[in-house]
Amino acid sequence: MRRNKPVAQIMVSSLILSMLAVSVHAAGRSGDDRINGVDLLSGFDTLWTTGATWDTGTPTALGQSLLRRNLQIVVDRANSRTLAQETAAYFDDRRDQSYSATSGLGSLTAAYRAG
Repeated sequence: MRRNKPVAQIMVSSLILSMLAVSVHAAGRSGDDRINGVDLLSGFDTLWTTGATWDTGTPTALGQSLLRRNLQIVVDRANSRTLAQETAAYFDDRRDQSYSATSGLGSLTAAYRAG
């Protein structure tokens, strides 16, 4: 499968965020209070402006195309997955809710869960 440049960039960004999550988790367990999990989201305001209620936020000029592309990748992947992949995704979401996000870390999952 040939990947186009935006998909590759998003995948690299996801990998970097995954590694950052592991390092933030490790720093938190080491007693380093200078870094915390909330810091992971500190730059999100460059992509999204919160509204008065949970459902009234709007994307920024920078975030609009990026978030739209991110959603399109999800739609494309959902439309191209096999029935077995769809079933596995359902069970991952329903059965393992506390681990759903960390299972997306791939080979870093065990290290993240171990602390």
